Amino acid sequence: MIQTVLVYSILTIIMYLLCKKADENCSWKYVVCALVIYSLVFGFRYGVGFDYFSYIGMYQDVLNNNPIRDVEIGYLFLMKLSALFNLPKEGFMIVTSFIPIYFTFRVLKDELYICKFLVLSFMLTAVWLSYMNGIRQIIAIGFWIFSMKYIVEKKIIKHYLLIFLAILFHNSAAVLLLFYPLVNYRKEWINNIALQLVLLVISLILMRLIFIQNIVSNLEYILNISGYGWYVDNASQKLIQEEQSILGIGFYLNLARVIFLIYLSPKVKEWANSDLFVIIYNFFFLGVIITYLLWGSHIIDRLNWYFSLTSTIIGAYTLAYCYSNLSKYFSLILFVFFIMTFVATMYKAIGNTSFFVFTWQQELYQFKSFLIR
Repeated sequence: MIQTVLVYSILTIIMYLLCKKADENCSWKYVVCALVIYSLVFGFRYGVGFDYFSYIGMYQDVLNNNPIRDVEIGYLFLMKLSALFNLPKEGFMIVTSFIPIYFTFRVLKDELYICKFLVLSFMLTAVWLSYMNGIRQIIAIGFWIFSMKYIVEKKIIKHYLLIFLAILFHNSAAVLLLFYPLVNYRKEWINNIALQLVLLVISLILMRLIFIQNIVSNLEYILNISGYGWYVDNASQKLIQEEQSILGIGFYLNLARVIFLIYLSPKVKEWANSDLFVIIYNFFFLGVIITYLLWGSHIIDRLNWYFSLTSTIIGAYTLAYCYSNLSKYFSLILFVFFIMTFVATMYKAIGNTSFFVFTWQQELYQFKSFLIR
C-alpha cells in the first residue's frame, strides 16, 4: 500500500512541476514530457484497472496471430500496428495510456496555465483510474475532448473527423455526432445558476422513484440487445455497478464537489473568458444530470463517461480561478475535496484495482489477491 501511495503521489508532483515549468516558459514540450512520464508509469502497471487482463490477453492474441472478434477496427489496427513493431505488452500499454491523456491535455495547449491545475484535478480525483478501464472508450473520449477545440473554432470538418476516429475505437461514440449543431445553435445551454441547482435537486429526488428506475431498466434492456451490455458481463464490472448504487460517503463527497463547481461556475466563466470552458461546462452539467437521474446503471454510466469525465477539466479551471484570484478559502475547499477523493481511492485500493504493482512485481499482485479473498 505504501508503494501505491508513493507512486501516485510522486507522479502527481513530477507532472505538476513539469506543467508549471511549461506555463512559466510558455512551452508545450514540458507538458508532453509530463504525459510521457505518466504513460511510462502506467505502461508498466500490472493489474491496475478491471479490464487490464482482458486487454493484455487481447493484445497477446494479436501477437500470436490468434483470431480477434468483437473489436472495433480502430483498436484492432492499433494492436496490429504495435505488433508489427514487436512492441511488448508494456509498450502497447504505454501507447494506450498516452493517447487519451495527450488529447485530454492537448485541448488546453492554448491555455497552458490551466495544465498544472488539470494535473491536480486529474490525479487527485483519481480520474486516471477510469482511464485505466475501458481503454477503447477512453481513447475515444480523448478524441472527443480534443474535438471540442474545433467546436469553439467552428471547424466542423475537423470536429467530425475526430468523432469518426472516436467511433473507430468505440461504437458508442456515435452518440457524439448529435452535439455540434446543438452547441452551434446555442453556445451556453443553461446560464442560470439557480436553474442548474434546481435541476440537480430534481434529479436527486427522481433518481430513487420507481418509474425512473423502470426507465433505467428499459434503457439497459435496449443497450443490452444493441450489444453494449457486455460491459457488465463479468463479476468485476457487476461489482462496480453494485458499489455505485450505494449512497455512501463517496456519493455525498462527490455531490458536494459538484455543487461547489456549479456554484462557482459563473465567476469562473467570467474570469476564464473562454468559449472552450463554456462548451465543456455544457457537457459537464449534462453528465451531472444523467449521473444522478439515471443512478445505478453501469451501462448508462459508461455511456455517460463522455460527459461526466469532463468534470476533471472543470475542476482544473475552477482551481485555477481560485488560485489566481487569491481566494484561499475557496482554493482550500476545492483542494480538500480533491485530497479526500484521493484518500478514499487509496483506502479502497485493493478492491478498486488502483493498488499499484509494476510488471516486475507480480508476486505483490498475488498478495493483493490473497487479501481480497
